[in-house]
Amino acid sequence: MKKTALLFIAILLIPLAFTAPSLAVDNNNARAVSVSRAGPPVGGDDGTTDLTSGGENITGNRYAVVIGISDYSGDSSDLKYAAMDWYKYLTDHGYTVKLLLNDNATKQNILDALQWLVDVEKPGDGVVITYSGHGYYSRRDKISMIISWELTGVTSDEVKAITDKIETQHVYFFDDACNQGTFRDLARPGWLLAIGSQETTYTYDGDDTMQNGIFTYYAMEALYKPMYIMEDVTQYAIEHFEADTPGDAFMVDLYTGDFYL
Repeated sequence: MKKTALLFIAILLIPLAFTAPSLAVDNNNARAVSVSRAGPPVGGDDGTTDLTSGGENITGNRYAVVIGISDYSGDSSDLKYAAMDWYKYLTDHGYTVKLLLNDNATKQNILDALQWLVDVEKPGDGVVITYSGHGYYSRRDKISMIISWELTGVTSDEVKAITDKIETQHVYFFDDACNQGTFRDLARPGWLLAIGSQETTYTYDGDDTMQNGIFTYYAMEALYKPMYIMEDVTQYAIEHFEADTPGDAFMVDLYTGDFYL
């Protein structure tokens, strides 16, 4: 299989305030990594963590935030594919979706969209958050970031400060970016997380037949088989992604029983 681009290409911090660092991309520093598992352990050899401790069926509304960035500010950081398939799938299945695509996915808009989720959701609702784009891990501060359109870091701590206020115990979080290991800390009772990389591993853009990042592509393939249980969808995506790439994805399951969207 042809792997056309890394979803992270060596992002270098410029010395600004850490909460909103400006970032530049060095295209000459891209590298692949070995298949061996990296970062702190998250579970068994299958890459999963099962800490089931909460969850509820959807009895109310469905809300989602879908973030996809392929066309970044400037000319040196672009990817091929954003996450439009998540948007289509979720809208087709009854979700009210706030879509942040490319230049709409600024840091402030990302934080505002997550706050919108907190404001509208309630116990019994279904919530989905997806991200596809660049990622970064600060070795100095030991924290992962998603990278907004203007090449600014949004740390897992900044996201968690908002998502910890979500009340429903029916939340699916899907993250297709590099160096995302500390986003595991978002997990709370009733959450199911699918994360495409550890702190020091990468995800990858797919080829023209996939029209997605590879991790996202296999999640979509599972959903359209169709598979309905999201633990199965996530495991399918992990296994196929790791078979095709040097990547190291994982799942964190704090949902009791089978998770359905």
